[in-house]
Amino acid sequence: MKTRLKLLPLGSVLASAMCAAAYDPSDSISTYAQLGYMYDSNVFRLSDSQDPEQALGKDHRGDSIITPQVGGHIAADVSRQQFTLDANVYAPRYMSFSDLNYVGWNNSVGWNGEIGHSWFGSASFGDQKVVSDFGDVLLNQEDLMRTLTGSAEGGYRINSSVSLIVDASRARVRHSQETTLDLYNTQYAGKVQYTTDRGGVFSLGERYQTVDYENQTFNGFTVNQDYTQRITQLTAYYPFDPRFDIAGGYGYVKIHTDTTDQSDWQANATLNWHTTDRTKLSFGYSHALNAPGSTYGESIKSHYQLGGEWKVTDKIVTNASLAYDKYDYPASLNVAAYNDNVKTAYIGASWKPRPSIDTTFYASWANRDSNVEIRTYDDWQLGATVQILF
Repeated sequence: MKTRLKLLPLGSVLASAMCAAAYDPSDSISTYAQLGYMYDSNVFRLSDSQDPEQALGKDHRGDSIITPQVGGHIAADVSRQQFTLDANVYAPRYMSFSDLNYVGWNNSVGWNGEIGHSWFGSASFGDQKVVSDFGDVLLNQEDLMRTLTGSAEGGYRINSSVSLIVDASRARVRHSQETTLDLYNTQYAGKVQYTTDRGGVFSLGERYQTVDYENQTFNGFTVNQDYTQRITQLTAYYPFDPRFDIAGGYGYVKIHTDTTDQSDWQANATLNWHTTDRTKLSFGYSHALNAPGSTYGESIKSHYQLGGEWKVTDKIVTNASLAYDKYDYPASLNVAAYNDNVKTAYIGASWKPRPSIDTTFYASWANRDSNVEIRTYDDWQLGATVQILF
């Protein structure tokens, strides 16, 4: 009863907002308020072999999470330059595992535009704070991860079809608990891009990346190694017609550390097919080095996904997806080689009774099978969100 009494005022505020919201998608300034509810059956991603009483001090694994969120967007156009500001703040509240309550955010400022007839570019800075995935840290504790990212891109059009593009970015990742995962991620890239008259885009480029961990040891053991990575890749996107398009890429990756040199291929592909005016099918595949920052050890990840969407009415849209992810962790440092296989399923529906109101209902299931028993888990979630745009 106590929890219900706390939620009633917020519910009243949302009800009033539904009546008062006046949202125009063409406005340069917009704000929103959102309330989300989710039940997670296995918050800490415990394996079946783990006793929640011993691991968590409670007789259950699941919890209900209520997440209020507010944010806004500002876009200002000055001649051929556009400046943007996005701010989002959220505060998940766990009904049982209240020690996990935190306030997070995802904020960014950006610019994109053109200079003269041939030069173009963009730049952005982002600041994000979220809780790390418990399936990764495996320590049954709240680890807040904050990422500061700055990036810039510049290009020169040789003619209407061919452009030269370079970009650079640097990210700083900090953890509240898992400080051995703190790092700097720096990337530089350049490519030649060709655009066809029908909207197809083809490019050939190279990307150089360095990952520098702040702490490479824990209790005297080496747990992380700095590394550099070079990727040479060919990418393509082509819309065969308004209903069907494909995109993909293929490249070669070289990874260097102080003790090892590795190489592997990298590829990705997506396919979107609007089978009718109201239905869409999509397929996705990728094979690449898993991004660092929130997990121990680097892995090669293979991803497969099949999705579908059905527009029931102009206001109701349903969607579903199935995904399979395979992670191969090579033997390194003090850890033997192992692999994880993750299967996920998702089904959801959105209802937009008016342009200023967006509601979502969803259910998901995930299973991770690993040859390291403690990494195996099952989890399912049920949730709903209501977003009011102003």
